[in-house]
Amino acid sequence: MDRIYLNDLFDIYGELLTNHERITFKDYYSDDLTLKEIADNNNVSRSAIYNTVKSVSEKLLTYEKILHIYESKSILKDLLNNDDMEYIKNKIKEII
Repeated sequence: MDRIYLNDLFDIYGELLTNHERITFKDYYSDDLTLKEIADNNNVSRSAIYNTVKSVSEKLLTYEKILHIYESKSILKDLLNNDDMEYIKNKIKEII
């Protein structure tokens, strides 16, 4: 899975996660700790951390699949760089 994409989704949907899920995700994807390092820091098994990281990634992807906020933001960023008013109008219609 693309780390940058998951981090972008986390920035959007992170508040929908539990505190434990947010911390574990940040440890793994932002702080670049290994599963073993995170497990040792939390006195749990490596597989428990793996399951949490996998579950959080799946949740973030599901949130985006349902809500399309990342997709909408990407379209809006594209529109800011476009001068074709007809194109802009059609893209806005797609969003709403």
